[in-house]
Amino acid sequence: MPSTVPSACWRSGSFTGPEQRTELKKSSKAGKPQKRYQDMKTRFQRTPLRRKARTLGVAMLIASAMTALAACSSGSGVQESKAKEKITIFLAAPVNAPSFYPVLMPKAMGFYEDLGLDVTILNVDGSPAGIQQLLAGRGDALFGAASAILAGFADGKPIEAVYEPSTQELLTVLVPEESPIKKLEDLKGALVGVRGPGAGEIAQHAAVLNSVGLTLGEDVKYVPVGSDVKVINQQLASGTISAYLGVSVAAAESKIYLPAGTLREIPLPTSNGAAKPNSPIIFSKKMVKEKPQAVEAFLKAVVKGTIYANANPEGAAEALAKMAPELAKDRAKFNQYVTNVLPVAAPPAGRSISSWDFGSMSEEGWQALMDESVSQSKFSGFAQPFSLEGYVNTSFIDKANDFDKEAFAREAKSLKAR
Repeated sequence: MPSTVPSACWRSGSFTGPEQRTELKKSSKAGKPQKRYQDMKTRFQRTPLRRKARTLGVAMLIASAMTALAACSSGSGVQESKAKEKITIFLAAPVNAPSFYPVLMPKAMGFYEDLGLDVTILNVDGSPAGIQQLLAGRGDALFGAASAILAGFADGKPIEAVYEPSTQELLTVLVPEESPIKKLEDLKGALVGVRGPGAGEIAQHAAVLNSVGLTLGEDVKYVPVGSDVKVINQQLASGTISAYLGVSVAAAESKIYLPAGTLREIPLPTSNGAAKPNSPIIFSKKMVKEKPQAVEAFLKAVVKGTIYANANPEGAAEALAKMAPELAKDRAKFNQYVTNVLPVAAPPAGRSISSWDFGSMSEEGWQALMDESVSQSKFSGFAQPFSLEGYVNTSFIDKANDFDKEAFAREAKSLKAR
């Protein structure tokens, strides 16, 4: 075993060291007596000094091992990597559609990982199914429809809305380009298509129609036609329906998967009240209470993903294509699809990246959505209002936006997916 005694001790003359023994051997070859060396060696082995040297060597080995262990535990030297916090989020869609890019981009770009998270993204068939998954303990968060989440609040589900990615109007009304329908009032007596009988946006469309003196189900009849934009166009082209009442994603898809000039949107009345939530991100109350730092890190990554996508659309399209290969078979159309949906979560007109708090929402906006839903109880199922206390949590927004967003946007132009 190699000596652990410092070389300075050998050189000090306190006892015979390797260098001195070598010199003695050399001298014996030169004709000097070997007995002197053997006598010195024997005397040294029998003295307390030898025992002290041996004890010192063992002590130094132990001290060295303890120092290494201390270095590992204190963060200096070699250490094991800290385990990343696991978060599972559900997207209320069967595929990773580009409209969910605020949550998808951080995964593709490694922003979650940079912030100490191990994020799993799963798909579910609609927001109610996602909420059930949370309640069953199979996940931590959901990116879904505000109407379904409001229903969860009404039922007392242990969930909290913490972030609203959308900055634009959710609703859209589509008609054929050559249709005589120019405004909402022209829908009187028409048969319109909707996504499905239980679609959350139906109550909101009913409220919009009410604002121009029309009642959905009476003045304007409706029939479910699904959400496939090609099927919707066939129904419109054949005259089976006169218009389609849907969400903004349908308008974005129509510009990609249909020839230019096939459909157009009907202008909707501008709301003067608080901005209503469209597609919020919710977490289980358990996660918010027990791991608030993980929630904060997750939302900061979402802000970074949103900024990245809008600063680098080409990079965003490339990254999203890898996460949704089934949608990106025609890359040219897919890239245009991504370009069309990016403004959905971008800062509103007139607001800069630095001045806008991404994820902003308010209890007043949720209250407006609830009032609207109660007024259309036939479609929403809400018979009476309820307290939103404990369901709308805006405490993470400031922290999620607490970094130099302008500098990050400049950096994003050169970043690539990992």
